[in-house]
Amino acid sequence: MCARGDKNDFFWDECQGNSTALLIAQCQAIFGTFQWTTKVWNVLAVPQLYGLSLSGVSNIILTQGALDPWSGGGYQPGSPSANQDRGIYVMEIPGSAHHLDLRTPNTCDPNTIQNARFQVCLVGTDVKFLSEECAGHIRAMRKTMQ
Repeated sequence: MCARGDKNDFFWDECQGNSTALLIAQCQAIFGTFQWTTKVWNVLAVPQLYGLSLSGVSNIILTQGALDPWSGGGYQPGSPSANQDRGIYVMEIPGSAHHLDLRTPNTCDPNTIQNARFQVCLVGTDVKFLSEECAGHIRAMRKTMQ
């Protein structure tokens, strides 16, 4: 897959010709053919359905691990997109890898992950969302703080 951003992107345009056709050809070369056609593959679905900004969203928590190789390209804490008045929170978790905070908790999780899950659950209670899993995290964290 080639890198191509808009005119203000830090990626230089290294795409030659139709990058979608190139990607399809690469996938078919690696994985063989599938039982679908390119008509069902809408590469513009996310920008068309949701846009590329957070201007139309609310009540969302974006987390990323500091050890995640993608973290440099994600939303950063303190960025203009983070707007707590609209319920948009951005958290960078020290010592965390890609999606570690979303995985099933276990005894090897660092304190930063446990704390991040607790904070996400607290924010969730502010926006009237509290799952039983969040309630369990809150109970566990309160026990460790006593």
